Amino acid sequence: MTDTADKFESSACSNPLAQIRALHPRVHCIVNEAAVSLTANVLLACGASPCMTHDPHEVAQFTNSSDALSINLGMLTQSKCRAIMIASDTASDKQIPWVLDPTLCDRSQSRLDFCTGLIKNRPSALRGNSAEIDSICRSMDLTREELAREHSIVVMTTGEFDHVISDNRTREITSGHPWMESVTGLGCAFSALLAASLTVRQDPFDAAVEIAQTYGSIGQTAAQVSHGPGTYAGNFLDCIHAESIR
Repeated sequence: MTDTADKFESSACSNPLAQIRALHPRVHCIVNEAAVSLTANVLLACGASPCMTHDPHEVAQFTNSSDALSINLGMLTQSKCRAIMIASDTASDKQIPWVLDPTLCDRSQSRLDFCTGLIKNRPSALRGNSAEIDSICRSMDLTREELAREHSIVVMTTGEFDHVISDNRTREITSGHPWMESVTGLGCAFSALLAASLTVRQDPFDAAVEIAQTYGSIGQTAAQVSHGPGTYAGNFLDCIHAESIR
């Protein structure tokens, strides 16, 4: 095992990445083009099998043959919106766990409207930053807690502190590192990894808490062996791989 792996100590009470590697889930991801490569590499680093198509003509087949789905609203086009609707409908019909990442929905009313419509397909988890989540709550005239309870989803806000909310539980997670916000795609990749973790935990709240703790701890460890955002991205992948084979 590498020096990077030797320095890694997970703060989580279990090892969700090792469990993901053991299960080798197929995770279908519809993600913005700037984050496709890193998202796929994060999943591959812990033994998951990513697919990334957003062609409306084949996305239903890819979703139907996957174990989990991650939808990211970055860089939307009309074609991608059609694919997202098809994928979320398929996941809902087939009871495939899925994560909605409402990227920049606070900056665009049409994107916000699209996002609130998707919530009707009952994602297992909604993950965004505070501005994104709060814009959804205002649009739906709900608090975060009411959104989680009334739509039976886990609501997760990430940033300096992460907050996970279910119908009757909340958790604050303080791990992480500022460089995580300096690498394009790490947030998108986290949503995909959360989707993968839903295949190894029946309770989405437990899945979200465990994977957030692990991801944040990896972020801290990667920073210890990095010189800046450039080396950080590669070391982050190394740490994910190392934790998954512990």
